[in-house]
Amino acid sequence: MVPFFAYCQKGSNINGLIFDGDNHGLASASIFLIRSSDSSLVKLTVADKNGAFKFTDISPGMYLIRVTYTGHKKILSKSFTLKSG
Repeated sequence: MVPFFAYCQKGSNINGLIFDGDNHGLASASIFLIRSSDSSLVKLTVADKNGAFKFTDISPGMYLIRVTYTGHKKILSKSFTLKSG
């Protein structure tokens, strides 16, 4: 799995796309939103049939995204900041 993360911050939402090495969306990949400060799980979602995911109503702060997909290595993003507004 070679994911591509696209972070789009609109207010308190995080949107992204997960692709494999052939640029195919990874349907049903598990996406975890993790707080950077203590590694606690904030939210969990599953990618749609195109590999798209969305987290809504997220408070400002520092986060990581972890992706798991059956038969592939787990992927962890770099830490990023979600700002208000």
